[in-house]
Order: sequence, then structure tokens, then C-alpha cells
Amino acid sequence: MACVRAVNDSGLVLEEGPITIVENGSYVGEAVVPYTIRGEELLLPFAMELGVDVNVETEHSQIGHKIHLADAALIQRLISVVKITYSIENRNDRDVIVTIECARQKLPGDLRADHEATVHESFYRWKIECKSGESAVFQVEAHELRELRTVSEFFTPDILKTLLVEAERADEGPLSDLHRLYDDFEALGRELSRLESEQRDSKAKRDALRKDLEVINSSPKESATRLRLIQKMESLISRGESMENEAGMLEDRRDELIRQMRETVAGGRK
Repeated sequence: MACVRAVNDSGLVLEEGPITIVENGSYVGEAVVPYTIRGEELLLPFAMELGVDVNVETEHSQIGHKIHLADAALIQRLISVVKITYSIENRNDRDVIVTIECARQKLPGDLRADHEATVHESFYRWKIECKSGESAVFQVEAHELRELRTVSEFFTPDILKTLLVEAERADEGPLSDLHRLYDDFEALGRELSRLESEQRDSKAKRDALRKDLEVINSSPKESATRLRLIQKMESLISRGESMENEAGMLEDRRDELIRQMRETVAGGRK
């Protein structure tokens, strides 16, 4: 938007109302003056600015990822970063000053920018100069320290996995115990996956053997082949039962590890 900037130095309070904008004796647009106290600065949009393009890109990221245990909770400390890039292109035959405003709620935390902001109650404002026929890029970042707490009652291995991906590994203490327990949990998960794959393979082989047995008759000529297939089927059935027992034991162990991890979180003090 094309805007005009003014200061209410009339010594009066201005009521809200329409005005006409005139530049060098020529009409250029209309605007609405808001309720304005004495000495307050006004920024009044009055027309579309077709000679200036502004492209806005917003990025979100996290840095400084750390976790620790305290007060029966797993606490994640991180810095949430919001980065906004304004790319300005001035196609006019004159230099322009582009006023950028951004709601403060979109940039929580410490502000970092090359240009100093004018801070208002609900927004930040910057003035960026852009030469005739040129482009300019303005970037602003906000860094906010955040602390997320997961109490032991709501703790799950999936939550821990997410937190441990980027967190520094502790050498000792409850957090080290939590790392070790989770490593054991992951190893059990891999073993269970291997067993499930073997069980699927075993079932496919049993199904194939049943079909073979159905087409083999009981003649003396094929009795040896039938006996061989029956023995192989019995071996697969026996192994299947063994795998069921093994999987049950692994699942019990995994449940026990989850219980131990929750106890570690509940009793953690550092």
C-alpha cells in the first residue's frame, strides 16, 4: 500500500474521519484518520502501490535442544526461532521507503534484526529504504527460550525417542539411566520385528506344505514324500510355538522397561 506519514502537531485530538490526499496539487487518494491524540504519529494507507513488490517468507526452527529430569518430569529446553524474510523490489523511477509492520505475537522472544524497530503495543515497525530500480532484503529473527514438561504419568517411549534425537547424551545420573533403558527398549523392538518377520515366513511355508499334502495321495510310492512333508510341518509348528513364547517374553520385558523408564522420570532430580 502507498502510505503517507504524518504527526498530529495540531495541538488537538483528532476524531476518526475521512481525508483526501493531495500531492503537488494533484489528487492521489483517500484515507481514514483514526482517533489520534496530540503528538501521535500517523501512517495512513491511501492507495495500492503498484511499483513496489514485497514477498514475505517465514521459517520456523529449533536450536539448543537439551533435556533433563526434575520434579518428576522430563523437561525439554530449546530455543524456538522464527525468521521472517522480506524481499522488496522497487520498479519506480524514484527511491522509496517501505514501512514494514509485524504483529508482536508473531515474533515472540528476543528480536534480532539489522534495522532498529519502532516498538508499539501490538506490533513492530521498520523503515527500509529501497533505491529506484533495485531490490532490498530485510530479515528479522525472534529467539524464544521454551521449556516443555512431560510428567511421568504421560510418559511414553515415543515421546522419549523424539526428545533424544538431538539431545546431548548424559554420562551419568538418571538421564544416563534413561538413555540406557531406551537403548534396551529399541533393541527389544528390533528383536520383536525380526521374530514377527520369521513368524510370517513360517506361516507362509506351513500354508504351502498343507497344499502339497492335499495333492499327495496315500499310495506306497508317495508315502516317503508325504512323511517328509509331515515331519517338516511338525518342525515348523514346533518352531512357531517357540517363537510365540519368545515373543511373549520379549513383550513382557519391553513392558517392564517402560515401567522402569517411567519410574526413572518420576524419581529424577537432575
